[in-house]
Amino acid sequence: MTRNLLRNLALPVIGFLLCVAAFYPGFLSFDSAYQFWQIRSGEYSNIAPVTMTAFWALVHAVWPGSGGIFLIHVAAFWTGVWLAACALFSGPPARIAAALLLALLSPVLLILAHLWTDAALVASLTLGTALILAAVRLARPALLYAALPCLLYGGMVRHNALLALLPLALLWFAARAELRAPGAPLPRLRLALATLLACVTVLVAGMLLDRAMVVHRVKTFAVVQLWDLAAISIAERTMLLPDFVRPANLSVDHLAAKYTPFANVPLYTGEWAIADGFGHPFDKAQVRQLNAAWLAAIRTYPGAYLAHRWALTRALFSRFRNDRPQSLAYVPTVIAYRDNPDIPVNTSPVNRAAMHWFTESVGWWISAPLPYLLLAFGCGLAAWRRNRARRPAFTDRFALACALSGLFYTLPLILAAPAAELRYSSWLFVAALLAMLALIAPPRNERY
Repeated sequence: MTRNLLRNLALPVIGFLLCVAAFYPGFLSFDSAYQFWQIRSGEYSNIAPVTMTAFWALVHAVWPGSGGIFLIHVAAFWTGVWLAACALFSGPPARIAAALLLALLSPVLLILAHLWTDAALVASLTLGTALILAAVRLARPALLYAALPCLLYGGMVRHNALLALLPLALLWFAARAELRAPGAPLPRLRLALATLLACVTVLVAGMLLDRAMVVHRVKTFAVVQLWDLAAISIAERTMLLPDFVRPANLSVDHLAAKYTPFANVPLYTGEWAIADGFGHPFDKAQVRQLNAAWLAAIRTYPGAYLAHRWALTRALFSRFRNDRPQSLAYVPTVIAYRDNPDIPVNTSPVNRAAMHWFTESVGWWISAPLPYLLLAFGCGLAAWRRNRARRPAFTDRFALACALSGLFYTLPLILAAPAAELRYSSWLFVAALLAMLALIAPPRNERY
């Protein structure tokens, strides 16, 4: 019994330990370092949803620094990967191949190496979806309810995470119906209403947590609006930025010198920097003025707006070559911020080997979001046809939910992303591969 248990758990344990050896205690970019400072100072901000910061604060009280929450994210991911592989396939070779495909094909481990909300999202949703699948395969409702905190955390941890949660919430209720009455038709209206109620509950929970904890409140979408306005101003050779964000004598030529199609940050730093509303939040009148200027610019110059967003989309989903800074793909260090204590940077041989691989592979198509976007489309279409053509297996519903979740999460970035960062597609990588594996998995009734 012990030998079988060790053999069955060998891969996820080895994967977890290798990630720890390579990346512990995690990389901290500026965003992560700022989160860490919020935890220590109590000056919580809504630049990112406060959910991960609040959870990190709880972990920090027990395990100071970044190591504790890093271990939780990595453990949750590998647990979810192995649960999904075991639920879909029988026999060690197929399970190992499926788990390695989920973990190693895409750059998801590189994202998990960072203390990002994207890492929190992919870890929690990977485990949550795997628990739903395992609950049905094992006929164990307890696993289904164990998925709820994962889905709640994942749905609250990023601004667009609720879109990813919608198909997964529907899958959860479909799984509960399947467990109560296997093979019975699903009550569609009841499922739709329950899913809507669940997502509203998650939204309200996030808003209440935000209201209870946030001290430094800003308009987070302002940096996107100002970037759009700068792009349109340059294209049309007319200044469209509101006067309250512009330094004196700022010209369109100054904007053009600072503008990049793949990131908004250069606009807010250095000489001729415009105000981003973070250090000194905009007041209500300024927010209204900015909203009006942004909408008017899009209405008046739709071509320039769409050209700017198309340039971002190409950078967001294409291969990561030398046409943009490395920091948009990964930040393999610990950024200092104010009085944060020093966190050691992992420089082990395992880390050097891992970073050499990621440095080489980050420009390959297997590390680009576009193939996974197409895979999610294809798997979603195939799963939908299976659901329409016959009484679907639960794996067909699972494949459809994963594909839609990845697409719902990623596609709004075309209009809302503030940069072409690789991490924004973190959940798409895993969701598309989960959908594919669910579609190719052979029918099986045995338990594991």
